[in-house]
Amino acid sequence: MKPYEEFLARKARVPSSRGPMIDPAQINPRLFAFQRDITAWAVRKGCAAIFADTGLGKTLMQLEWARLIANPRIEVE
Repeated sequence: MKPYEEFLARKARVPSSRGPMIDPAQINPRLFAFQRDITAWAVRKGCAAIFADTGLGKTLMQLEWARLIANPRIEVE
């Protein structure tokens, strides 16, 4: 690897996951499969933004994320 590439690799920051791992059964079944995947990812990250295109159900995903994050019964692994 070139010295500059090594320098950049040392400076790269990888965001950690701060949220709980959830069982997919905890996610509202009214969401489509892709929405459940995005919601589970956002919950796992703990602090995430959902940048979905118009009409893909951002509001439903964000409401479900808020419900799951605020649930004190979900344990962080």
